[in-house]
Amino acid sequence: GGVTFCTLLPLRAIPFEVLCLLGMNDGDYPRRGSHSDFDLMALPGQARPGDRSRRHDDRQLMLDALLSARRVLYISWAGRSPRDNQVQPPSVLVSQLQDYLLAGWGPDVIKQRSTEHPLQPFSRRYFEPGAAAQGLVTYASEWRAAHVAPAAAAAAAPAGALRPARIDLAGLAGFLRNPVKDFFRHRLQVQFDRADDEVGDDEAFASAGLDRWALMDEALRETLKLLDTAAPGPLLRAQVARLARAGRLPLAGPGRREADELLNTLEPMLVHWQGLLAAHLQACEPLALHLQHPDDPGLVLDDVLTGLRRADAGPVWLELQPGRLADKSGKTPRADKLLPAWLRGLAAAASGHALNGILVGADVVVSVSPPDAEESPAILFDLMQAWREGLQGDEPLPTALRTGLAWLGDPSRARAVYEGGDFAGPPGEGREACLARLYPDFSALAQQPAFESSTQRLYAAYRVWLGDCVALQPLPGQAAGEGGDD
Repeated sequence: GGVTFCTLLPLRAIPFEVLCLLGMNDGDYPRRGSHSDFDLMALPGQARPGDRSRRHDDRQLMLDALLSARRVLYISWAGRSPRDNQVQPPSVLVSQLQDYLLAGWGPDVIKQRSTEHPLQPFSRRYFEPGAAAQGLVTYASEWRAAHVAPAAAAAAAPAGALRPARIDLAGLAGFLRNPVKDFFRHRLQVQFDRADDEVGDDEAFASAGLDRWALMDEALRETLKLLDTAAPGPLLRAQVARLARAGRLPLAGPGRREADELLNTLEPMLVHWQGLLAAHLQACEPLALHLQHPDDPGLVLDDVLTGLRRADAGPVWLELQPGRLADKSGKTPRADKLLPAWLRGLAAAASGHALNGILVGADVVVSVSPPDAEESPAILFDLMQAWREGLQGDEPLPTALRTGLAWLGDPSRARAVYEGGDFAGPPGEGREACLARLYPDFSALAQQPAFESSTQRLYAAYRVWLGDCVALQPLPGQAAGEGGDD
């Protein structure tokens, strides 16, 4: 919250048309003099006529500003405290100027020339009718859109109508993975970020988890930029060497072992990927998706499917993922990794395009078939409606991907998936901060009245697709037990 004071001065033969004085708060101007211990002029009795004084200099500068402004003198200060919104006085020099004008021309001259600005730049006062006449002008178009457009839409919409909503496949996949986390992020604007880990004193001798995935992802992305007809081996070795030079790998022997593991994991992936590109040589145009909910015209899914290639049986989409796509046995697909593939096929089938897909992971090659064309529109539109209800309601849908799929298959396994096992294994899904805050254990989650219906609604069709339309085969050239780590 700031206050500006603007006055028109008589025309004078001085070169400044407009002169601005900013930050004129009490205590900030005139400045207080500070003296060093070794300054002999600051000692009592040592002052002499004509000695410089910072406060006197600032007073002279204020007078010079008054005389130098030919047309406009603009003065501003923080009129309210940003902590408690209490009124803050201006500099004593500004107060003296106001007193002089008050004594000569009355209180109206002060009121006409003073503007009190809101504390925040997104205040509604900037966008109310007549704001410009009060001197409240803003050029922040994003705030204007946030204030004016919703108000106009709310006035035009009938009572009880939901506001328009657009979503893409990535947003829908994020919602299905964890509806509770998506509710916290988008409805409540809350993110439970993990605190930065302290720098350890011990040097790491190997990478795992997210660190390993990041190394694989970077090496693959940089290699694919150069991969055409050349063999992927030399390109990969150059990228792994670059990671080592950048300090991303351990030193000495552990670093060489880490580099060998990356090469042994990534090279079979790229060799198979290069073969797929050769077998599907012709690229297809991206497929634009625009699906409007039949019962809710304001609910729309917009996206573009890329990576399509021409095959004998029709278009097929290819994808290379830097991580494991199956469990340790290599026989069961990882549901969290194939969720985007299901949504991609579902949206394409709902648009009248039956697309097969091939995903190359660090351990297996996954072939996916399109969902049923007749059932796909109803399933997709129901998921879109669930997304709207889950993010615009008063509480999130009480379910989660891994726990919901386990409950649909064998309810006795759902507790272990949510809370985690006592021995080594994947961590429990309920350790995620948003889930843990609302449902500290599986009993708290399962006791929610909407748990069963939400789980059936979000994951029943996906579970059927995983069993009927997904086929796994080992990645050629990949040794058993290799394949990276997520």
